[in-house]
Amino acid sequence: MLYGGSKDISLFQGLNEELVNKIIQTEVLYIRIDGSSTKANIYGESINKIYLPAVKLASLIEYPDNEEDNNNFGIDIKQRIRVRILRQNLIDANLVAQIGEIIYYDNNYYEINAKEEVQFIMGKNPQFSIAGSTHGANWSVILSCNMIKKVSQGLIKTIEDSVFA
Repeated sequence: MLYGGSKDISLFQGLNEELVNKIIQTEVLYIRIDGSSTKANIYGESINKIYLPAVKLASLIEYPDNEEDNNNFGIDIKQRIRVRILRQNLIDANLVAQIGEIIYYDNNYYEINAKEEVQFIMGKNPQFSIAGSTHGANWSVILSCNMIKKVSQGLIKTIEDSVFA
């Protein structure tokens, strides 16, 4: 194969890291739930979640159209964002994005409700190549998030401790 080898992937990686991390410089705080300290009920749910310290990540933010729901109590507008993070930035931060965790961006809290991990360079993921190809790369993670309307004090304290520490 002519393109998509390790040298091409290295060039793409360097260009993307410089663009996202040094030129665009849009950062979010990624907040993980502490599974060992958070007590869950028999359904696996928890009212009082305990959070780990926030991790700052460079990202690209997209604003999809807001969703309006007109019900008996008035109009409810759901604000959403899509957060695009280079896979290498997650690896460097020792993070695996999970549904239900929190993104803090632009003074708002967003809960991750979906993730896409299939953005491949050259349309191939070399980790799962049947032919054993070293071409291509699994490039980024795209997180779809909804804004949280009611924020717990524990979450606010996590942000304050992380930002102002």
